[in-house]
Amino acid sequence: AAKTMAENNVYMVCLGLEDPTKSYGKNKRLNQSVEILKDHGIATYLSFIVDPLQMVGEGKAKEFYNLLYQKFEELKPEMVCGNFLMPFPGTPIWDKYYHLISNEDFEQYDSKTPFLIKNEIVAEKMKYYMFDVQWKYYNSDLYNNEVRQFDVGDTLNLRFTELKEQFDKSLGILHLRP
Repeated sequence: AAKTMAENNVYMVCLGLEDPTKSYGKNKRLNQSVEILKDHGIATYLSFIVDPLQMVGEGKAKEFYNLLYQKFEELKPEMVCGNFLMPFPGTPIWDKYYHLISNEDFEQYDSKTPFLIKNEIVAEKMKYYMFDVQWKYYNSDLYNNEVRQFDVGDTLNLRFTELKEQFDKSLGILHLRP
């Protein structure tokens, strides 16, 4: 399949990473999948979903993001993208969350807002932590010396620089620990 994709000019494939704190068969095969894709010159885009209800508490968030960063180091994706859980009616996970979702929450179904968390300060911290793990990866020596094969003026770099400036302005009120 990777050979066919390469022959048809596919340049990047998006792969989903399940919760790195749990053992899923899908996660175990990601290393092999990434290797096959890279052998055929296809870049990888690693997408992950954060269930904010599983992240309440500094210890849980730290464990999750440390393990997630380890997966970044193992897989060396050209792009990473974090999204907060957005349960939709009719999906298998809807019943687990529907009692927490109001009609107003649908205005925040943007994958970057942890709307299941009603405490604004905790929600803002969660947004920061998701940004921070990606920022650290994009600014790591590993990424910049072994992974990135494009100019830093690209839109991905510009978006993360913009996010960093936004978070730098609000960090004082959040009292975040590194």
